[in-house]
Parts: sequence; C-alpha cells; structure tokens
Amino acid sequence: MVVVKDYSQVMPFRHEDGARLSEGVTYDIRNDRLLWVDIYNSEIHAIDNVSRDGREGRHMTIKIEGSQGRDSVGVVFLTDDPGIVLFGGKDGIGQWKVGSHEWEYVVKYSACSELAENPDRLQRLRPNDGNTTRDGKYILIGLMNDFNYDVKAIDGCILRISVSKGTVEMVWDGIAIANAVHWDHDEKYVFITDSLQHTIWRCPWDKQTNSLNRNGKEAWIDFKSHNKEFASPEPDGSDMDIANNLLYVTVWSTHRVQVYDITQRNKLVQEIILPVTTPRGSCCCLAGSDLYVTTANDEISDEPVQKGQGGSLFRLLCVADNKATSSKAYLNLH
Repeated sequence: MVVVKDYSQVMPFRHEDGARLSEGVTYDIRNDRLLWVDIYNSEIHAIDNVSRDGREGRHMTIKIEGSQGRDSVGVVFLTDDPGIVLFGGKDGIGQWKVGSHEWEYVVKYSACSELAENPDRLQRLRPNDGNTTRDGKYILIGLMNDFNYDVKAIDGCILRISVSKGTVEMVWDGIAIANAVHWDHDEKYVFITDSLQHTIWRCPWDKQTNSLNRNGKEAWIDFKSHNKEFASPEPDGSDMDIANNLLYVTVWSTHRVQVYDITQRNKLVQEIILPVTTPRGSCCCLAGSDLYVTTANDEISDEPVQKGQGGSLFRLLCVADNKATSSKAYLNLH
C-alpha cells in the first residue's frame, strides 16, 4: 500500500527574486544550515539556524562568476570544515568560504584525460548533481550538456574526483542527464539516477576501493510505471534516509516526491503531493522529520521571470519519522 501525504496547499518557504532553477538542497546538522543552488543563475544560497529561525535565519549568497561568461553551479558538497563547502561549477570543483565572497576552483574537470582530449565536449558540459563517498575521500559528480546545447545528447558522464589528490577519473561515460547519487545503508550498492531514461540504476559498489561495477547495473526503479498519467516523469534530485534505506526522489514534471524502499526493486511506499502550481520539483533533502524541496521556474532562460512559485524552496513539516541528522558525508579536505 502506498501512503499519500498531501502538501498541495503549502506556500513557499522562501522565494528569491529572479529564481530560475533552484536545486541541490542540502542540510548540515552541525550548524543547522540549509544550502541550495540556482543552477541557471550560478548562485549558492545558505540559511543558518534554519530549524530554529526558519526563513528569518541568516541568509547568505554568492554568485559564481566564470571565465567563460555564463557560469553555473549544480551541487554543493559538505566538508570536514563546517565553514567551507565545495561546489560543482562550470570548470570544476570550487571551494566557498561560507558567508564571504571568497571562492576558487580546487580541481578542474580538464584533469580527466577523456575530457581533456575533447575540449569541444568539455565546453558543452555543465555540472548537475552528485555526492560524497561515505569515507569522505571522493566526490562522484554528473556532468550534462549546458542550457544552450542539446540536453538529450549523451555527452554527459559521471566523474570520480579526489580533491586532496587532484585526480579526476571517468567512471560512467555516455549518459544524457546524470543526476543524484546515493548509497544504501551497508554500501553494497550505489544508486545512479538517469533522468532521461526515467530510471535509477543499482550498481554493485566496492567501498574498499570506492568503485562501481557498471557492468553489473540493474534498472532498479522505473518511474514511468508509477507515473503513467505523466508524459515524462524524470527522477531528479533526491535524498537518502540511510537508516531505513528509503530514497526520497523529486520527480520532475509531476508535482510530487516519491519515496522508495531500495531494498526491493521498484518498491514505491509513499507519495508526497506538491502544489500543482509548481510541477517542476527539482531536489529534496531531509532535515529531521521535515523535507525541503526546491523547484524550477517554468521559464529557464534569460527571458523575464513570470510571477509564480517556480524557483521556490518549500518546507514540508513532519514528512518523516526521523531524528535530526544529515545524509551527506563530509569530504576530507586534506
């Protein structure tokens, strides 16, 4: 039986003027900080004391200005220093001192030999989503074609990056929109979101070597089978309740978040209904029992922003029965 929770009447928790593609929402329990990005506007946002002070908590933002004109920020990564976050930028992995205007690239994607050999392809790509391995040694990040290129082309890939060593390796080539990455409780499997295939793949994972076996991949969740009334239900950003092996997936174009028991193939256990005025849900994260959800604007371009709730951040109260925690590992900076 699928449990349905209706949040269709909830109002935005926060809405930034000019927001385009809010994404990558992440919770850091150490400082009660909520972070998210606007991919198209190339911004990182943070609110401190979000559980205590709500939307009135200290809000910080930084715009990442790139050397290539338009830049973009796809995802943030927590580190072992609560005052520093890493992010996936247009050129590579960047570092931001939270609350300041200081940032710099620490590893470039061009350190990947396959991408360095094809500079035209590298120019087309932008960061989308990713995660840090549980031991804090590596980042797995997906790249996809930028907004002014064909997003359906399979130029995309997944990279494994060591910030401390400065290494960048290709671990999955030929994927159109590589999205969220998560591990199960025991780290036996890694779950790779393949948005345009409407699929989450389960791949065997070797936690000793931090490597995935792509040849052993299985189509684990089929989103078309659970969203037949929608033309293209694409799994987007997600969060893992590690203790209970529950994966919370924001499904693009459906105004819903779906929760899957990843111990079983294609096992949908809960649906969370979002306002119909914001069908482009893009990412979610748990903060205790609450769920934060980012959304995209209907217009993702340089055209004037239409009025509405697109590009908003929503806070859904009492979604889960969880104690305050964070599903994200902290990357070791040294």
